[in-house]
Amino acid sequence: MRSYGTVPTALKSDHAYNFCEVIMRVRRNIAMFLFMALVILSFGFSGIAVADARHGQQYSERWCSQCHGVQLGQASPDAKAPSFPELAAKPSTTRHSLTVSLQTTPHWTMPKIKPKSADLNDVVSYILTLRTRH
Repeated sequence: MRSYGTVPTALKSDHAYNFCEVIMRVRRNIAMFLFMALVILSFGFSGIAVADARHGQQYSERWCSQCHGVQLGQASPDAKAPSFPELAAKPSTTRHSLTVSLQTTPHWTMPKIKPKSADLNDVVSYILTLRTRH
């Protein structure tokens, strides 16, 4: 077998070190990516996991029923305010659209309350349960 020369020992070890370093960086980046994805997903879906539609119904009956029909077959006392079953029946209604709407749409006649995030999430869950029963 023909020899093309020898590689100095210092270059061999540097090359091996660089390769190992690259592998370790790739592993570290993959681990960091998976960790961040897990964190983002857990925060993104945490509200969904703890939503309580029953509490949302109770909250709606107390605070929303003055203007909105909150139960199936119940007309809204205020003709300008859609009933919850009407909202649920719209194809464009999603958890996200309801949450954004409830946080940004002005309710001029609404009592001066600031719903907690959990209460808002519960009301959204309740409205979405009316979709399947409507």
